[in-house]
Amino acid sequence: MIKKYLKKVRFDYKISCLNRILDILTDKGKKELLQPDLVKVQPFKNVLVLSPHPDDDVLGCGGSIIKHKEAGNKVSVICFTDGCRGNLESEKVESLASLRKDEMKKAHQLLGIDKAFYLDYEDGFLSANTETVEKTSEIIREISPEAIYLPFFIDYHKDHVETTRILLNGLKDNGFNGKCVAYEVNSPIYPNTIVDITDCIDRKLDALNCYRTQLSVNNYVHTIIEGLNRFRTNSVMLGKGYAEGFYVCDIGFYKQLAEVYFSKSYITK
Repeated sequence: MIKKYLKKVRFDYKISCLNRILDILTDKGKKELLQPDLVKVQPFKNVLVLSPHPDDDVLGCGGSIIKHKEAGNKVSVICFTDGCRGNLESEKVESLASLRKDEMKKAHQLLGIDKAFYLDYEDGFLSANTETVEKTSEIIREISPEAIYLPFFIDYHKDHVETTRILLNGLKDNGFNGKCVAYEVNSPIYPNTIVDITDCIDRKLDALNCYRTQLSVNNYVHTIIEGLNRFRTNSVMLGKGYAEGFYVCDIGFYKQLAEVYFSKSYITK
């Protein structure tokens, strides 16, 4: 009974935090949530994509990566975990980690990724500890991106949430002062920017099809491509074609939102 009560208290607290985030977003500008900007490509020449697992980058922003490359922009990727638990039982399988890295490398080759960093932390146990924060900060300093793509922190997967912590806890060292481009995978977001990926959807599918191990577990073609990417055309493209949705903001505002959602103790000073 006590455990059930505590679980409800935590759930109610998260709901109140989400409501507060909506208040902040609304205060910032109702128009950008009610009528997101429709763009062909994000206006950044050098971007870094944070991918908690092999495949998250393709799922959340694969079309946008293609658009960046078509525009002659530089795209780098950090994959944090080894994907060893990407099976139906969520059990650790070392051979699966090797297969998933090979899949990601093939997908990156198709996408034309300029530089990829495979950190190989254990799937399901990503943590914003000293090692991960320092390693990520080192890469950010090396790449010096204008914008960083990452899963929005309301995503329910722990590794996706920790990705935000890793970035924000390293701000003093990594020197990043650009834009956050928050993408969606498991949890829909409130986008203020929609990228039309209709003309490159076949290439996104080709990259996604590299992940045979994951397509045998989850029908991402149905849920992400025909589901989410179709749905994102509803507000600004009259339901025609395919699109990816993002919440784009300054790193300072993204940190403010994260502190509200997780409480200020969530992000180290």
